[in-house]
Amino acid sequence: MKPSVKRALGFLGIVIFLVAALVVYASFIRPDLEKITELRGSLATKSRFFDEQQQIIKNISEYLTGKETEIKKSQAAVSSALPTDINVADLYNQLSILIRVNGLTMQEFGLDILAIKPTPAGSLLKGRGTVQIEIKLNGSYLSLKSFISQLERNIRLMDVAKLTAKSTTNRDVLDYDIVVDTYYQAE
Repeated sequence: MKPSVKRALGFLGIVIFLVAALVVYASFIRPDLEKITELRGSLATKSRFFDEQQQIIKNISEYLTGKETEIKKSQAAVSSALPTDINVADLYNQLSILIRVNGLTMQEFGLDILAIKPTPAGSLLKGRGTVQIEIKLNGSYLSLKSFISQLERNIRLMDVAKLTAKSTTNRDVLDYDIVVDTYYQAE
């Protein structure tokens, strides 16, 4: 074969190879590249969505943690005013300190635990128990008035249910019979 024919066949072979490469590219590679581009876009969108969801979850977690702290503080405050148990020693201490601070003398101390008042079905509230405390005191009227005033401002909820006063031989001193109701959260 002549070198010019060889050269022409070489060029023809190169042209056929290029045409075949273009056919393969157009038939197989280009559709897959479009799918790859589409999948990359979908992946980017889903990644952004996932990051946004992660940020939302983080914000909600921080919010709930803050609310949980507030709830615990509120629960502690409520438990101080309305404890979850009777705790007779604490009751006696609170009352005896208030009595002594106000210049009264305690003659007798007794208590009665009343029935628990149930809450309606499905309620989030617990039942409320009542402890009725009977105290016999001795002291002046001003001391009693100050005692009752401080009893009203005490952290634990207490109500004076009954109060009777009797005179004594000393004109400035009276005997008092007081019934105080205090409450607790029943389990």
